[in-house]
This record gives sequence, C-alpha cells and structure tokens, in this order.
Amino acid sequence: IFTDRTFQSSFSAWMTSAGNHLGAISFLIMDSFLFLSVATLTTVQISQ
Repeated sequence: IFTDRTFQSSFSAWMTSAGNHLGAISFLIMDSFLFLSVATLTTVQISQ
C-alpha cells in the first residue's frame, strides 16, 4: 500500500483502493482482533 505509485492521498481514493483489496483488509482486522485477544488473556494470567 505504501509503495504503490498510483495511490492517491485523498480519502475516497483510499476507500476505493481498500475496496479492491478486501482480503488484505479482513486479514488486518482479524490480526488486530487476535492480538487484542492474546493481550487480554496475557493480562488476565499475569493478574492471577
């Protein structure tokens, strides 16, 4: 995404580009969810 020469900085262009790469966006969302889950479980285990 950061090295794409045709990428424009406007919000609508970003949304169009994100719409073309739904697999990458869903991966980032699921990866963030997994990271937050692991961080929460680690915090709970530390507090016990």
